[in-house]
Amino acid sequence: MVDVILSRRDEFRVFDTYISEYDRSMSLLEQSCRSSSAFASIVRKFEAKGPEEPEVPMKHQLLQIIVRVLQYRMLLTGNGIRDPQIFKARW
Repeated sequence: MVDVILSRRDEFRVFDTYISEYDRSMSLLEQSCRSSSAFASIVRKFEAKGPEEPEVPMKHQLLQIIVRVLQYRMLLTGNGIRDPQIFKARW
């Protein structure tokens, strides 16, 4: 599993910007919802997935991407790559 994730590490680099710009993006999302009722309506529709599913705020859905990336890191460091220097060298 570790080798598969590490072999695709370049594809994970896209998350660097996503994570570092998350707060700014959420601020823009809030601002856009306040300034455009049409956009806010679309966001609410996206949040309300279905009648039997609970409503999940957009911020929470977008935060789950960051959580998933951090879970990959924990998976890697907990699965044979315990030395941080080795992790950095391989990642």
